Order: sequence, then structure tokens, then C-alpha cells
Amino acid sequence: MISISGNNLVVKTPYDAGFVAELKTRVPATDRKFDGGRKAWLVTPAHGKTVQNLIQQYFGQLVLLPQATSQAVTETRVLEVRYIGSVKERPGGDPSAFAWVNGQWAAIFTEAVLRAWFEGVTLGGPAPADQTLYGVLGIKRGATADDVKRQFRRLAIQWHPDHCKEPNAAERFIEIKGAYDVLNDPNKRARYDAGLALEA
Repeated sequence: MISISGNNLVVKTPYDAGFVAELKTRVPATDRKFDGGRKAWLVTPAHGKTVQNLIQQYFGQLVLLPQATSQAVTETRVLEVRYIGSVKERPGGDPSAFAWVNGQWAAIFTEAVLRAWFEGVTLGGPAPADQTLYGVLGIKRGATADDVKRQFRRLAIQWHPDHCKEPNAAERFIEIKGAYDVLNDPNKRARYDAGLALEA
């Protein structure tokens, strides 16, 4: 059965591992979510035809798509994000990272949005190669010496190769340590800031 709720199609089917795998392959993670309360998939209407075809393929039924009559509604919410995973390429979408919110992986952030937030880089701004040492530590340029130390300790614990199982943990840890060594030393930091000003 396919119905509509708000800005999403509500897709209810019996469980079929093949159907779920195919749905996850053909509909980007940003456009689908499983609602455990309703025991249904919430899918953006743009993928209605895909879902309709999958239901026919796996369950042998042709279901009609409901017609969306409402306009898209922008919703603003404040999220308490406890953890953001690594940014990875996603099928059919931009590189993005899942975020742990309210006890579940309930949010997705694109790489561009994360860079804008943590590095102060505008969307469509510099590539990762242009990242500053402030961006490596995830702090603003006006951060105090205590802010630099606090953030370094947090990132060092998170990315230390003995604790972190990400494949690039060692390189990331070295990068973080290098940024800290410059930004923690007032003379080196002043020279680095002057270099950034000249580059700008």
C-alpha cells in the first residue's frame, strides 16, 4: 500500500529482504527513512514510480500512486547531534554523513553543509585541499588558546589510531597534531594568520 503523509509517500509492504536491498540501492538515503512506529518506509514523491515498480516486481501487485496536492513545506528544527560519522559517497547523491540524534541515526548532512558549518567555508567554496589549520581542528579563527587545546584533546582522543578504526585515522591524527602544533604556539599562529591574510 502507498499513501501520502505530509511531503512523503508512506510505503507499507510485507518484509522482503530483496525489496529492502533494492529500495536502498535505488532510492538515495536522503530521500528515504524507515518509520518504526508505522512500520513503513517514508519516501519522497520523486521516487514514487521506482517504489511502484519495486512493489510490482517483488510482490506482484500494481499499486496506484496517490496524488500529492500540497506544496513542499520547509521545516526548521534544532537538533542535538551527538555524533557525526565519516563523509562517504552515497549512491545517487552528494557525499554525506549520517548523524546520531535522539538515540538513532536520524539525520543526514552533506559534505558541503558540514564544511560550511565547521570551516566557515561557503557552499561551493574551496576544495578540501584549501582547508586551513583552523578547519582541520574545526574551530573559528578567533578561537582562544583554551579553545584550541580543548578541541585538540577532543579530536586526538577521537582520531588516535589506537582507538579509531577508520582507515585514515593515522593520517588524520598527524594532520590534527600538525595543526595544533602551529595554532598552540602564539608566534607560529601569528605568522600563520599573517600568511592567511596575504593569501586572501
